[in-house]
Amino acid sequence: KSAGSEPATITILGPNNETIRTLKGTSEAGINRVWWDLKYEPEREVRLRTAPPGMPWVKLNAEGWRPLVSWRRAHIQPVAAPGKYTVNVKAGGKELIQPLTILKDPNAPGTEQEIKAQVALLIDLRDKASETADMINRIEWTRKQLEVVMAMLEDDPKGATVLKAAKELEKKTIAAENNLEDVNLTGRSEDSFRGPMGLYSRLISIGMNLAKGGDLPPTNQQNEVSEEFTKRLVSYRAQFKTTIDTDLANFNALLKSNGYGMAVYP
Repeated sequence: KSAGSEPATITILGPNNETIRTLKGTSEAGINRVWWDLKYEPEREVRLRTAPPGMPWVKLNAEGWRPLVSWRRAHIQPVAAPGKYTVNVKAGGKELIQPLTILKDPNAPGTEQEIKAQVALLIDLRDKASETADMINRIEWTRKQLEVVMAMLEDDPKGATVLKAAKELEKKTIAAENNLEDVNLTGRSEDSFRGPMGLYSRLISIGMNLAKGGDLPPTNQQNEVSEEFTKRLVSYRAQFKTTIDTDLANFNALLKSNGYGMAVYP
C-alpha cells in the first residue's frame, strides 16, 4: 500500500530448497508484475581486462573490461523441470512464501524423469562454465597487473632480472588461459573460426545443443562429450592452480627480494 525503500526481491526455490533464480521488482506502491521465464540463473560472466597478445588496438570499455564474444552468443539457462517449487517474495519489510507446481507439457515426448536428466546435465554444464569463467577472470586480473609491472620495469635499469621473470610468468598465464578460452578473441564473432575454441565456449556450445533437444534426455554422445570436458576441466584446473599458487607466488617473492614493494594479486 506504500512505496518501499528497497525493490521487491522474488526468489524461486527448487524442490530441495536450493535457489534457482532471483528476480528484482520495483519499490513502487500498488500492483506490480514480475515474470519468471522458468529458467535458472545463467553461468557467471567472463570479463576480459587485457587486449589479445600483440593486438593493443583492442580497447576496453569505460569500466576497464570487455566482454568475451564468440560465435556462440548465448548462455546456459536450464528450464525448470516439472515438480514442486517455492516462490519467496520480500517487499515493504514483509516476506511472503507460496508453493508453485510446474506441470509437464502433456504433448512433450519425454517423461518427467527424462526431462529431469536433461536439466541435471545442463546444470552441471552451467556450473562448469561458471568455474571456467572464474578462472579466466582471475587470470585476466593477474595479466592486467603484470602489464603494469612490466611497463614500470622497462624504465628501471636494475629491473632486468625481474622483467625477464615477469615476461615468463605472462607466457604461463596466457598458456593457462588459452586452454580455458582462446586469448586471441578480439570481440568479433568470426574470430572463433581462426583458432580452436577454449573449454568455456565448448561448454556453452554443448549446453545450447542440449537445450534445443526439447523435453528429451541427453544423448549418449552428449553424455560422452560432457565427460570428456570434465576431464579437461580437471587438468586445466591443476594448471591454473600451479600458475597462481606456485608461479605467481615465486614471482612475488622475487619482487620482494629485489626491493620492489609491490605484489601481483590473483
